[in-house]
Amino acid sequence: MSFRKIIISLAGTFAINILCVGIAKSQDRLFFTAFPGVSLTVPVSRGFDLITASSLQYNIAEKSYNDIHFPAGVNYYDLQAGAVYKYTQIVQFAAAWYYRHNDPGRVNSAVENRLWQQVSLSGMVNNLRIRNRFRLEQRFISANNKTAPVRWRFRYLAGIEIPLQGEKTDIGEFYFTASNEVYLSLNAPRPSVFSENWVTTLAGYRISQKNRIEGGLAWQLQVRNPARELNHSIHFQINLHLNLNFEKSKPKRKIL
Repeated sequence: MSFRKIIISLAGTFAINILCVGIAKSQDRLFFTAFPGVSLTVPVSRGFDLITASSLQYNIAEKSYNDIHFPAGVNYYDLQAGAVYKYTQIVQFAAAWYYRHNDPGRVNSAVENRLWQQVSLSGMVNNLRIRNRFRLEQRFISANNKTAPVRWRFRYLAGIEIPLQGEKTDIGEFYFTASNEVYLSLNAPRPSVFSENWVTTLAGYRISQKNRIEGGLAWQLQVRNPARELNHSIHFQINLHLNLNFEKSKPKRKIL
């Protein structure tokens, strides 16, 4: 697929996102952020990987809604660490601890510690990779020296990945990936059972066999109160995915 077609595909998906933002109610809010991130995978055996990741979300444009000021600055930074068990090539299980600092240095600053467990199912249809991910979260949010009762949340992600230069993505080639993730809040306090939705469209480049970089756009819809007033965020994302394998291949013994 040509570079021109890549741009058209990304622009088309982004236009749909903007259309959704355009039909928002007058009470809804719109934000633009820069959202860089990095992830690291370290295989420890044939079936287990250790994983860690970190990202930072920066509000690009200063905004005011209903006398509430949203300055340009860091919305949050996060860190997570966990493990993946590769049951088969199709089925994987994972669990991790996640930390987030919201609005650092501001009056409404809050800290969240989160535990999550997930099952991922992936497979190939011709040269199209299809992925489904089911995640359960337990969220512990602290602000003003008080920790709120645990909040349970379920997330479902459906995604695709397709090479843009041939039947498969080789080193030095591009690919396209897109996903849609739904968030369901399982207990109170909550603004709505359906609390959040992310639509992500990224172009990726394979740096090496295991390392790659991705960049593109994400649209986040967030229900912020029981009146179902919404926050819409357009995120400019860039993600670096690294894989470090410290296992050294053992030399084969000669048979005498």
